[in-house]
Amino acid sequence: MGGWGSGPTLHAKRTVDDTPEISVFDLREAGAFDRFGTTTGEAAVGWGQSITFEAYMYGQDNSKIYLHHGANGRPTIDIALLESTPCHYGGVRWWFVCPDTDERAAKLYLAGRPARFASRKAHNLTYRSCQDSGKIGPIMKLFMMISDADPAMLKDALKQEGLY
Repeated sequence: MGGWGSGPTLHAKRTVDDTPEISVFDLREAGAFDRFGTTTGEAAVGWGQSITFEAYMYGQDNSKIYLHHGANGRPTIDIALLESTPCHYGGVRWWFVCPDTDERAAKLYLAGRPARFASRKAHNLTYRSCQDSGKIGPIMKLFMMISDADPAMLKDALKQEGLY
């Protein structure tokens, strides 16, 4: 089914679960999009860490945000353009424009060397659930070989434990 490289690997890819992130929703909660002009504030990136930001909101196609963070002990500033799409019942939804891929993203992740904010695709991040998929199959087959258990009962038990 999968293409070249889709099988198990010796070195797991870095996941979004293990990477600091900033989302447009976090910035909205911090007041970044509340008014026309410049807004400064602080937003959480995970694990009790936060960054400061400067939002320059000058229209739907002319807005950007400066993300201030300390990468490797040095103060660093990443710039992300902002783009908006209209909502069906009025208002707009804001998006980051990834500095590496120029694609819209709701979240930017702080990864790489040197550390910088970019999209999941730009940093080649995956989800932990993608790496865990397929691991329970061999265990289930082995269990079925050595027991008289009903396969449906085993699947239900694994689902209840969140393992299937």
